[in-house]
Amino acid sequence: MIRSIRVSDLKSGVEYALIIALYYVAGGAFSYTAYSTQITVFFLVAFVLCVLGGNINKLLQEKVFLVLFFESIFLLLVPILNFDGFTSYIAIIMQLFIGAFCAAIIPLENFRYKYIRIMAFFASVSLVGYVLAFIYPQIIFYFPVIIGEASVDYYNAFIYVFMTAKGYGATVLTTRNAGICWEPGCYQAFLNIALFFLLSGEERKQEQRFTIFFFILAITIFSTLSTTGIILMALTLMRYWKVWLRRFSCNMRTLLITFILLVGVALILIQSGIIVDIIQKINKEFFLSGSNAGSAMDRISINKIGYIFVGGFWFFGMSFPKWLTFGETLWNSVIHSFLCLGTPFTLIHLYAYWRGSRRLAYGSSLLFILMVASASTETLFWRVFFNTMAFYGVMEPCYALRTRRNTI
Repeated sequence: MIRSIRVSDLKSGVEYALIIALYYVAGGAFSYTAYSTQITVFFLVAFVLCVLGGNINKLLQEKVFLVLFFESIFLLLVPILNFDGFTSYIAIIMQLFIGAFCAAIIPLENFRYKYIRIMAFFASVSLVGYVLAFIYPQIIFYFPVIIGEASVDYYNAFIYVFMTAKGYGATVLTTRNAGICWEPGCYQAFLNIALFFLLSGEERKQEQRFTIFFFILAITIFSTLSTTGIILMALTLMRYWKVWLRRFSCNMRTLLITFILLVGVALILIQSGIIVDIIQKINKEFFLSGSNAGSAMDRISINKIGYIFVGGFWFFGMSFPKWLTFGETLWNSVIHSFLCLGTPFTLIHLYAYWRGSRRLAYGSSLLFILMVASASTETLFWRVFFNTMAFYGVMEPCYALRTRRNTI
């Protein structure tokens, strides 16, 4: 009995560690340094764990094998056809395999269950860091700085990063919460997926924990000031309005606590100017005209689709160096994948996304929308965390329960 409990605890600890690693490697601002090394180490560790756990046979299932085989072949075709180096494409292949390894090691229900807890913890930490930055900005100087590639630098607290804006004479902290991620728009994707898992589960017993997790995740999404994040959260809340509304109205105590929390959060948001920032941001991105407006549409990058037909139809991908010659920015990693990595690879990966989201969401299509929408504004399309969810879709559910279970 003692031995079995220890083995069970070890397996649970490994699952938690892998999910945390997926989050750090997929979204962390730490990706700016030694990303190839991180991917290589993660690949080797996940492979060893997969072998030791006796899960390697799950990768030999026909659908999993075919997806890995054809995606790898189409990725390797890109540098061959375009006379490019292989390093970047092999790194993507390793990320695909990491996703497959993790999907084989972590049962689907365990992934949902533990991911909610992990993100609730990191969201709580980020809210503390976010508030501390307002109260005592000098705290950032206790941590090492990471030079960012875009408009911000980061002070790395390891479980939270403080973002500072470039181009100012003094150190200026941003007013947005990015968690450990390189940008708030990236952070919101992980938060919204956790919120979706929380609301789409069938657990009805641990009411207090549900309420705490719900408010932590929702408030943190607001603190990102991400237009995409707030819109996606609204879609999730509308889809599952009966779940959270019933929870908060089930008794007077819960209703009173909910009301007090809402009023308190509203006052804090209004006092801090966050509500005004959100309104101005939405107005600028969708309604204003001029050279500084419309950034949302530029970020979605629908206008970049035309580059597929420049100089011929790039069916098998134009490669990363070829795209750079156009001198255009491109945040939409789905379109980026079509352009640089080709139509076959991207369609196969979208198919896996669809299958994985449907299985993780018990047949709902909303998770697929959340994943694709997030990948359409951030470079997330073939990051390890999202690859894991994709491979849940092509892996036979022999180890995953077909019935819904509690997610809290």
